[in-house]
Amino acid sequence: MPDVSITIADRQFKLTCGEGEEQQLENLGRVVDETARKAGYSSQALTESRMLLFTSLLLADQLDELQNAKGSAVSAPPAPETPHDSIAAKAVEKLARRMEKLASSLEETAGVS
Repeated sequence: MPDVSITIADRQFKLTCGEGEEQQLENLGRVVDETARKAGYSSQALTESRMLLFTSLLLADQLDELQNAKGSAVSAPPAPETPHDSIAAKAVEKLARRMEKLASSLEETAGVS
């Protein structure tokens, strides 16, 4: 299984993925990194667990907006969903859930509420 290195919030992570999934994982890593920047990861006031929490909440919000936009497009026929779009949306949703669990775990460990 191939290893992929991604950078999120100036931290490098080495991950293992399935054969042929390297580019998708790198793309998702860039999305998470961009979202972490929006969440203010460089702010001295944010702990790592808070930054992960805000990043996952921003990603979940973006996913919610996309899902609501699809549901409210009554007047226009729905755009055909490509397998790539579906895979990306599922991956982002899964990643957001994992990040929320990680942030919660880090907060419990650090005693932050």
